[in-house]
Amino acid sequence: MQKRFSRTMRDGRLAHRRRILVELGVVEQSNASQLITDPDESLPTDLERKKQKAFEERKTLRAAQKQRENGEKAKQVYSNRWLLDMEREMSEHSKGVERMKDAGERAVLHSRLKINSNNLRLFHDGQELSDYEKL
Repeated sequence: MQKRFSRTMRDGRLAHRRRILVELGVVEQSNASQLITDPDESLPTDLERKKQKAFEERKTLRAAQKQRENGEKAKQVYSNRWLLDMEREMSEHSKGVERMKDAGERAVLHSRLKINSNNLRLFHDGQELSDYEKL
């Protein structure tokens, strides 16, 4: 029973390794079973180099895709009129707090900054703000 389980596990690892190497373009599907016969054996040097190169290319492509997605998100976010107005308002309130001498008025501006900060956090987290929160 143990031998059969070990054999099944080994065959599964072998099939997985072959599938990954084919997906990466390191070996052709037709050659995979001839070139990769043991899941625990190291790959021949030329295949190992191809595998590393394929991993690096895939990593580079993913990074470029992520950068494009982030750029698109940034364009969408900063084309939002509400966001631009909120950023401007928070900047004005922040400067007002620095200039404010009256403790009561300063406390009001601090509260306003805290509310706006929370609204921005919710906005960037992708949550909808109620009309009350947008005040």
